[in-house]
Amino acid sequence: MEEKRNPFFFSGMVQRPEDFYGRQAELQRIFGLLGGAQPMSVSVVGARRIGKSSLLWYICQTGQERLGQDWRFGYVGLDGLGDLNVPRLLRAMAAELKENLSEDSYEGFSTLVDGLLGQKQHMVLCLDEFEAAGQLGSDFLGYLRGLISTNKVALVVAAERPLEELSQERVLTSPFYNVFARADLGPMPEAEARELLTQRSTMPFSPEEVDAALHKAGGHPFLLQQLGSQLYEKHYGGLGTPLVTMGPSVSQARRPRPVPSLTWALLGYSGALTALALAIILPLPVNLIGYGMSAVLTALAFVATLEYLFGTRSSATPKGGPL
Repeated sequence: MEEKRNPFFFSGMVQRPEDFYGRQAELQRIFGLLGGAQPMSVSVVGARRIGKSSLLWYICQTGQERLGQDWRFGYVGLDGLGDLNVPRLLRAMAAELKENLSEDSYEGFSTLVDGLLGQKQHMVLCLDEFEAAGQLGSDFLGYLRGLISTNKVALVVAAERPLEELSQERVLTSPFYNVFARADLGPMPEAEARELLTQRSTMPFSPEEVDAALHKAGGHPFLLQQLGSQLYEKHYGGLGTPLVTMGPSVSQARRPRPVPSLTWALLGYSGALTALALAIILPLPVNLIGYGMSAVLTALAFVATLEYLFGTRSSATPKGGPL
């Protein structure tokens, strides 16, 4: 019997273009800005898990189809470079453009860019988690601004907050944001969210289930994928590998263990040992107090440990039925 695969996923960005859904208005605007008579760099702003990384990756994967074979696209996630520094980032950008640096410096990267311009190549670099660029200093940001201002390279950067706000907080140098157009990434329109739920699955959900999922997710792509996965497992869980445990709601599924209880447990054991040590060295009757405190703290720490290991989880089902 052929194994059925859960078509919904919510761990990491969408990597295959055929798995990407929606964002048509944002894509049309971004490619319109990039492909204009004078390419315009774009700052994508959106909350965590709203789909910024997936959007940037999709732009890189489909950019040549939209703008032509004389365009080169490269994606770099700044948080994925480990110990971030300028030479490492320049090497990563060059590698994404499928070129080698003559030297790990601004001069070396400029030589690479000038060579591609001489071949009539246009360049777009998509830099994800761009907040991290602030730690590279004003020289690096000034260098990028120079590339943008001379129309040598266009950037599409993604961050949780606007570049202007980051500049005001001195995370980025203040003039940097002036050369970017801003594209806000929010919840998906209902039509695109409905398409994601109905076309991702090879086995249809009922209209009531789709409506309930749309109501709960509010157009958020991460929640839509998670709820779609839960619906798929609800109906066809025996046919494939479950991605999530069926739970009453997104907020209640996989509730984390009570970490504060662990903190109290550790503090309790430490206090109990300290009280016991004092009881041993102090004379009667003071040491009796120490023994008592040690016993009480040990009992409390033990209870906190049990709460951490076996903390109860709510099983109440919200209105609208389980998803």
